[in-house]
Formats: sequence, structure tokens, C-alpha cells
Amino acid sequence: MVRVGKRAAGHRTRWRTVRPGHRARRGQAVITGTVRARRTLSSPDGTTANVAIVAPDPTPANAHALTVIGFLWLDQSEAADEDLGPLSDEAFRAYFASTAAFLAANRLTANACCVLVAQDEATDEVLGVAVYTPAEGDWYIDDFTVSPRNQPGFPAGVQLRGIGSAMLGVIAEDIDRQPTCTSASLLPLDDAAERFWTARGFHRTDPQDRLRLTCTEVHQIAARNAAAGPDCPDHGDCVCAGSFRQHQMAATPRVAARVYEGR
Repeated sequence: MVRVGKRAAGHRTRWRTVRPGHRARRGQAVITGTVRARRTLSSPDGTTANVAIVAPDPTPANAHALTVIGFLWLDQSEAADEDLGPLSDEAFRAYFASTAAFLAANRLTANACCVLVAQDEATDEVLGVAVYTPAEGDWYIDDFTVSPRNQPGFPAGVQLRGIGSAMLGVIAEDIDRQPTCTSASLLPLDDAAERFWTARGFHRTDPQDRLRLTCTEVHQIAARNAAAGPDCPDHGDCVCAGSFRQHQMAATPRVAARVYEGR
């Protein structure tokens, strides 16, 4: 699979002049909204966390908090650049995660549906972000990611298992509530992400097409999520979905700074 625009020279350094005091803002912020699901998740080393899947309220405070998260994840991407090199998958996926957080913040600012956030209930750490768009007959998952330190192979990562499955289950429940048969579709970020999504039933009807779930397959995932069980075993795979070209065009420093400043 071709990664459009991957590792363009200077694609991260352009942020350095626009981040508003980001180095001092490394804390987490509570995302307020409706808790859609709760899960107790664990990592391979036995670490456990109680995780809430939250539909954030479209408030300036939540948009600001997600922008801060975007800056934090961007810092982590740059750290991975230094540790593993700018051509590493880990640095690339962390950069993608940061732009997904900025795009989620921008959608909250526009009061547009739909955004989900996975958050550790004990520490308020944001563990994942999803953005998806309702449409007649097919809902599109625009952006989907877990935080850099929960991505496979990330330096000093803990990688709680099941964050992506929990967010997907809530999205499936939303789609399954529609009065007519409605499918789901997305673009996996890379080949590793495609393996994650195909393991959950997504498939291509055309080699150039998006990955899709039929309405029947959506219902099956929603039913398993309602029973508080994982939709399939989690193996720590890459979960990123979204168009990197779209991220390059939309997740600009101007967008991030505007959301951060509440404009």
C-alpha cells in the first residue's frame, strides 16, 4: 500500500513556530461528555486500566483539550524520530495520531458529528481518538487512532490492548441504530492497519476501494460490544485509519492554533 506524502522533508519542523507554549503543556485534561462504554483493559506486562469511551460535548474546553493532546502526541512523534529515525513506522504513526487529535478538535469546534475519545478513568490520559461521519447508507470512519505509546513498537510504550476494539464497538452501535441497513467504511493507514481491520470483518469489494463492513457485519460487532466482550482477540496491532493526504491538507498549524486559542 502506498503511503501518500509519507516522510516529506521538514513535514514536522513546520509546526515548531506555531505551537503556543506547547512544551509547558504536557498534562492531560478531562474530556467531558457522555460515557458510551467502559472497559477494563490490560497490557502484556499485566498493567490494567479502566477505560471510558466518551462522546465529547462540543465545547471550547474539549476542543482545547484535544488540541493539547495533539501537541503532546506530536512531541512524542518527534521523540520517536530521534530514537528510531524519521523513516520509522512508529514515528509516522505517532505523527498521524497527532493530526487525528487536531482534526477531532476541529470537528468539535464546528459542532459536527461524530467524535469519540478513549480515556483512562484514573489518570485522565487520552488513549485514543475516533472521528466518523453519518451518511445515508454508509457511515465513514474518517480518522481512528490510539495514542502513540499504545501503538505497536513505540519506545517505552505500555500498549493497553483493546482500545481500538472498544471504540469500534461504540461506532458499530451508532450505525446499527439506523432505521435502514447501513454499512461502514474506512481507509486503513498502512498494511499493518489493514490486517487489524480485516481481522474485524472489513473487506474490499474493489482493490481501489475502501474497506467496508456490511450492515449485517456491523450488527454483529454492535451485539458483541453490547455484551461487553471484545469483537475479536486483540494482539496489539496497528489500528490507524484515515487518509494521510487529507491529514496533510486539513491538520495545518493554522487549524491547530485556531482551535487552541478558541477562535
